[in-house]
Amino acid sequence: MTSAAILADAGALLTELAVHGIHETASQYDAGDCGNYYVDLTGPHGDFRITRDEGQYLLHGDLERLKDLGLFRTFDQMSQFREAVLRYVGAAA
Repeated sequence: MTSAAILADAGALLTELAVHGIHETASQYDAGDCGNYYVDLTGPHGDFRITRDEGQYLLHGDLERLKDLGLFRTFDQMSQFREAVLRYVGAAA
């Protein structure tokens, strides 16, 4: 079950992903380490992970796809990260 702290930061994104058939398989929140967390997800196109590490967001998945889409980088804002994740999973408008 996703922690309340993760839901406070990424709950809207996780809800949006669920609409596209993408669901959490595991997550971990570390309050003592700058509030870092990860959420493992799975969906129609495979498994991937979203991470917040020291205030930056990262998307872990198919390396070649990440590079091809220009998403092999960090994001400073959840709004930018949300767009990147949705693009990665093919759900971007």
